[in-house]
Amino acid sequence: MVANLVLHKIQAEPIVSHSLMLARRQEINLQLSQLADALILGVVFWGCYALRANGIIQLDSSPEIPAFEYFLWMLAVIIPFGPFLLELQGYYT
Repeated sequence: MVANLVLHKIQAEPIVSHSLMLARRQEINLQLSQLADALILGVVFWGCYALRANGIIQLDSSPEIPAFEYFLWMLAVIIPFGPFLLELQGYYT
């Protein structure tokens, strides 16, 4: 009886360890996805500014676009909170 219990415990440990490794891998993949999304949001924001500043795209009648330094505060909001808002909307599930 004791040998059977010990054998059952030994066989169950690799399953638990394997599922913990999978859970950790999923968590790392999620964090990498969130980091990639934050960087993509920042690059797209900068790219849109560059298109407007160079006159390639005109969205309004404003003849002059302010310097990018005036918009840096938006990056400080978009980059950290963008993935958070995506997660709240269920994007990562």
